[in-house]
Amino acid sequence: MSSLLVAAAEPTISISGALRESGLSVMEARSACDALTIAAQHPIALLVSNERLPDMSGPDLARACFEQHALHSVLLTEGDGVECAPYPTGVVARLCTRVAENVIPTIRAVSSLARELRSARAREQELRTALTAEREINTAIGVLMERLQITRENAFERLRGYARSQRKRIVDVSCGLLGCAEESKRITAQLMGVDAAARNSAALDE
Repeated sequence: MSSLLVAAAEPTISISGALRESGLSVMEARSACDALTIAAQHPIALLVSNERLPDMSGPDLARACFEQHALHSVLLTEGDGVECAPYPTGVVARLCTRVAENVIPTIRAVSSLARELRSARAREQELRTALTAEREINTAIGVLMERLQITRENAFERLRGYARSQRKRIVDVSCGLLGCAEESKRITAQLMGVDAAARNSAALDE
């Protein structure tokens, strides 16, 4: 389960405690360096950071977390002008701690949205990976059809059978076939032998 990461030089007992009481998992960091380390080692849903930290500003930490981990942030400030201040990279909300009644509900809402965004990005990446794999397999099938003068179905069956015999994924075999010339020739030669082996087996059965 992903957690919220609260970064503050001084213990933020009220905010961290209130977030925990509302049912959220919370991790704490006393510096930007600690926050970056935690973000790299744990699944974090959202960064909640003070504007000022001992080793880095809150906006700079937010930018680093977004660039390195695609992690969105909420910045906490005690000053005025929150609404008109520009949002740094990765920051989705800027909250004034003087308006205490708005802080926790807003963080909860943003945390939920951040989780949805990360889930959507994960699904998008899975789709891209699947499309890339399909493209590699289809290209390899086309190469085999041309080299061995066989049907598309036959080419796919050979790829699948060879992948099973090598305990590899079809996409990995396809990438090998489309890779360096030496590896491509080796795989093609072995796939050419698939049909010969099948004919010999059929002859023995007769």
